[in-house]
Amino acid sequence: MRIRTILIASLLAAALACLFVGRAGAHSILVSSNPPSGAKLPVAPTTVQMTFSEGVEPAFSSFIVIDRTRKHFEAGAPIIDRVSGLATVPLQFNLAPGDYVVQWKVVSVVDGHLTRGSFAFNVQAAPGAPTSLPATPIAGTTGTPPDPEPTVDSGSFLPPSDQDTGESTAPGVLDVAVRWLGTLLAAFLAGGAFFRLLIMPGALALLPVGPADRAATRNRLDARFLRAGMAAAVLLLLVLGAELVLQAVRATETDVLSVFSEQRVLIAVLASAFGVSLHLRALVVLVALVLLVLAIVIRQSGRWLWALLVLAGAAYFWAQTGSAHATALSEEPTAGVLQALAPASNLLHLYATSTWIGGILYFVVILLPVLRGLADNSRGALLRETITRFSQLALVTVPLVALSGTIIYLAEQPSVESTLNTGYGREVLIKVGLLFVLLIPASYNLRKVGPGLVKLRDKAGPALQALAGGFRRSIRWEALLVSVVLVFSALLTLSAPATDPSAYAVNAPTPVALVSPTVGSPLSTPTKQVAEATATPAPPSTLTLTQTVRGVDVTLTITHSTVEDELHVKLLGPKGPIIACGPTPGPDDDCALSVKLALTELTDNSSQTVDAPDDGQGGFAVPAGPYLPFDDTWQVVATVRRYNQPEDVRAAYRYVLNGSTMTGKVSDYVNVDVATDPSPPRSGRMQLIFHLTDNNGQPVNDATIAVQGIMPTHGHITEVQQMDNSAGTYTANLLMPMSGGWTVELTISRPGHDTVVSEVSLDLATSDYDLTPYPSPNAPTAAP
Repeated sequence: MRIRTILIASLLAAALACLFVGRAGAHSILVSSNPPSGAKLPVAPTTVQMTFSEGVEPAFSSFIVIDRTRKHFEAGAPIIDRVSGLATVPLQFNLAPGDYVVQWKVVSVVDGHLTRGSFAFNVQAAPGAPTSLPATPIAGTTGTPPDPEPTVDSGSFLPPSDQDTGESTAPGVLDVAVRWLGTLLAAFLAGGAFFRLLIMPGALALLPVGPADRAATRNRLDARFLRAGMAAAVLLLLVLGAELVLQAVRATETDVLSVFSEQRVLIAVLASAFGVSLHLRALVVLVALVLLVLAIVIRQSGRWLWALLVLAGAAYFWAQTGSAHATALSEEPTAGVLQALAPASNLLHLYATSTWIGGILYFVVILLPVLRGLADNSRGALLRETITRFSQLALVTVPLVALSGTIIYLAEQPSVESTLNTGYGREVLIKVGLLFVLLIPASYNLRKVGPGLVKLRDKAGPALQALAGGFRRSIRWEALLVSVVLVFSALLTLSAPATDPSAYAVNAPTPVALVSPTVGSPLSTPTKQVAEATATPAPPSTLTLTQTVRGVDVTLTITHSTVEDELHVKLLGPKGPIIACGPTPGPDDDCALSVKLALTELTDNSSQTVDAPDDGQGGFAVPAGPYLPFDDTWQVVATVRRYNQPEDVRAAYRYVLNGSTMTGKVSDYVNVDVATDPSPPRSGRMQLIFHLTDNNGQPVNDATIAVQGIMPTHGHITEVQQMDNSAGTYTANLLMPMSGGWTVELTISRPGHDTVVSEVSLDLATSDYDLTPYPSPNAPTAAP
């Protein structure tokens, strides 16, 4: 029964992790920038300054400044203050008039979470005025520097992505599972030791048996806890190692093989604040493991052992607090009383929670199995005393958990809106709701089992067995609910706080426009200020296009300016407007489950896909941002997934950008169905068979297709091949040398139609052909 309970709890926790893992909000938020986003500058700046809400790790952060032709204008490595979160990017001198995009990626120095984003500004040409003060260019810089090779020393493992809006990489199921298991194990060790130190001595002293039997019961309990605790400590060390590797994977956005192939990545993570926290926690767990092994060797476990384990638990949670959101709050320059109390509240919250949860786990894993070997009167007495004493302890710890959690949440400066509309806020509400549900079996034990055992003092029989059975069921339900609660605790540690955006705006420093520094000292303190830049964007260009696909009118409106774009989608079906589905759509409802926009720059086929959530006005929209930042021809494909419909609706559009000017038209789209030989696909040489249809479901037989396989994680790229066309069946043979995720990119040309770019994802299994992965282009190069 114990194994089944633990298994059910684990499966439920894993299912919830899969259900609730999604896109995370930003952790280290861009509070202000100079120039500001959307600024029109009369004088060219010589630096770009960015202030983030938390300190940033230089080794994992990168910044680039490019124009609309992707020409780089950084003039050296960025200067990053890892404590204050101020980053300064030196620029080349005499920036020409035009639009510039700043792309940034930072890793928080506190919690180790990665955030990326971008913003744009414009340099204007003032008639008869220079764009900057005369200065000597920095030696070694040119007008078109190549993309720098990412290294640890230069502070950039990866080039930043295309256009993101200041959000962080979503936590994966494995991230949540590792955090969940680590919290469960730490609670068992610390809370179980606390239970053994304060609850068990008094309960054992009241057993209605002789000293020898009492000692034997105590020894059985301790031996079981020592073995379980040793296993938990070993497993917790492995979990902390997994956290180290996963942090390296998140920070570098590579994979496990790439991380292990470059030792400096792990060294850089260990040198970060998050790495220091892992160091300390692993040291504490190692000390606890030595204590447990020592107690087993000397066959003696006195109060000294439980007291030292309790202190080790406090040290563990103190080290964990060092990489928590609460610590970042207390270090903000504008921190108030609540923010100053946040770290202490976080430590109290962790320890009070572990005391409560660890006691529940002690009941399930240690006490209940030992009770089966006791006589009825001893079993009843031990149950009565432990339940009574633990209930008194819970009456203290539960209010402490609620109070400390409330202080932490209020210190994050949320609002009602941010609580309801952010993943973090909803996770907090669900966690609070589950804690209230958890009080139901706890109240049953407090109000029925405990008093019932008191009435049956020194009595045995069916009544005692019924109470004992009821307690076993309720405490196992508590353990199951605890596992679920810890899933949301893990999600909260990986998600951004539900801070109201206005709190960042209030705390943002006032930007100061800078001019060129003194000649010969390009990174010195600015010597002069100019008029403050305005944030008025260039006049926008708006274009609305409608395409009918499978009876659905898909209307895409793009408002484009030199600094940002707004993309809106409206849907009209046979029954009227198609809006976002509610929580429980009816069987006849025609609603949209999701709307996604795929934006492809056709010059180099680089693309990104963004979600278009419900805009609250009967349509769908993505947050404003520089989605079309370069002058080029763009393909935009809207994919609509409808409720209770077997096929998605895909509408394609084509846009040509020239500065703030935009022209466009409805375009073609080709649906691609792929089969592989061998099937399922495996690494090595493989035949790809494609069948193409247009948006009306008609076969496409007249296309010329160029195909290429790309594995971005490890840098594998196949040669571009022309596919054979046999009566509308298109085939190609590609050598894909490594198992894992591949993207097959098709460039489809048809007489009288626009060229279309399409992508198909394949997940290749391992075969005998599987090669050792080549060094990833994103991995740092070894020192000479």
